[in-house]
Amino acid sequence: MFKVQSPMRFDLAGGTLDLWPLWAMLGQATTVNASINLFTECEIIPHDSNKIEIESLDFKKKWNFANLQELLESTDTDLLFYQAHLRHWMPKQGFSMRTRSESPIGGGLGGSSSLSVSVYKTFLQWMNKNEDIHQIVRACSNIEAFILKTPTGTQDYYGAAAVGLNLIDFDFAGTHLQTLTDSKKNIAEKLLLIYTGKSHHSGINNWQVLKKFIDGDAITQRALYALQKTALKMKQVCLQNNWQEIPFLFEEEYQSRLLLADSFVSPEILKLKELSKTLPGVEGFKICGAGGGGCVGLWIETAQRTSIQQKVEQAGFKVLPVKIL
Repeated sequence: MFKVQSPMRFDLAGGTLDLWPLWAMLGQATTVNASINLFTECEIIPHDSNKIEIESLDFKKKWNFANLQELLESTDTDLLFYQAHLRHWMPKQGFSMRTRSESPIGGGLGGSSSLSVSVYKTFLQWMNKNEDIHQIVRACSNIEAFILKTPTGTQDYYGAAAVGLNLIDFDFAGTHLQTLTDSKKNIAEKLLLIYTGKSHHSGINNWQVLKKFIDGDAITQRALYALQKTALKMKQVCLQNNWQEIPFLFEEEYQSRLLLADSFVSPEILKLKELSKTLPGVEGFKICGAGGGGCVGLWIETAQRTSIQQKVEQAGFKVLPVKIL
């Protein structure tokens, strides 16, 4: 049996900038995220026969096929994710595969990307192959672009494949990764992660932003250059342990993203934003991923955590008991 677990991520700054060729058109970019203890998992058990069994614990569905060709020819849209990965690997024998994810649906935590990394790394184990982190990220992002038929970024895959606080730099030479492992306590003490109850669709938001930038939309371009500057500041905060600056950078990013797309916020996000302004001890507000729903991170005073959590849950939101890895 071959089995891999991969974490999801909380993004601190620079989301969307990891989208190629956007970062190339900007000249350079930085994305900062931290791995969290919400996981995806893939398990593969090879068979001597050609039969294939796929089980998704998230869809609560199980499929059985006589062989790989029959699976690839299926028109069940819930299989698109598996079909894309299997087209890459084209295994010569049958197997049973089981997958699961701990992310709320559309949580904005990189759950689908994390699951891609889990599946990909499980096949690497089975096929007895080695690839470095950049090869894994490139392959998984290309596979997901094939599935979604929209542009995909790469930061989520790095959060899944490199455990820690990730500083991801993009320039003309490619992607450069620096992973810090001694800062998790500083973030974990201050972060309260909340699910708004509404799913988001990052692919739609990413495409809207990319198209507007290419079309020369001045507001979009100004917002993206502002996000670029905020992310560079966030990188320095993490390198220099200036954690008191994070609430200001969260607000900088929030204001810039409001310019990118109307779909960045939702009624649920706005309700939580207004609530957070009334709660003693809330210092910062960060929408996860491309927004439009999903999760929100509150930067809080540690001593007020219990009180803030109670007020948030009384308002109908779900607090996720996550830790920084």
